[in-house]
Amino acid sequence: QDWLALQDIHHFNRLLVNYGQTRRSAFALAPNRLAEPLAIPALRQVLEQAATTATPIMIFTGNRGMVQIHSGRIPPITDREGWLNLFSADFTLHLDPSGIDSVWRVRRPTCDGIITAIEAFDAHGTTVLTLFGVRREGEREDPDWRLLCETQTTLDFHHAA
Repeated sequence: QDWLALQDIHHFNRLLVNYGQTRRSAFALAPNRLAEPLAIPALRQVLEQAATTATPIMIFTGNRGMVQIHSGRIPPITDREGWLNLFSADFTLHLDPSGIDSVWRVRRPTCDGIITAIEAFDAHGTTVLTLFGVRREGEREDPDWRLLCETQTTLDFHHAA
């Protein structure tokens, strides 16, 4: 019920703390259709489709000490020695897809409507990468981003809640 009552996307972390959950465990317990596992190749598909359609996205990546955020359009993917790479004048991302253990489509209610994210985890449950559509506070989610996310096929998974 608390997930359904969210009004601010930034309050999600407080929900995790209040219930003693990790992000991935919370996704597994989420109310129906608010978090769905995707096939691992969906991460690449989302990035490829965002590049092809020029859909601006936000990419969050980091570790316990820092977070890096890219906001805007992304270049086409370049594969090099097993790595997925995005190269542009103002942004570079190197991603080793073999380190991705699970990918989730996550929907969070806010006062601006549902906000959709694609979240990727490693085998330890650590967040590797989170993708959102570009938007400003007070704006609804970009319908092109939502459609891009919604076209990804879910894995067969039964929620506990």
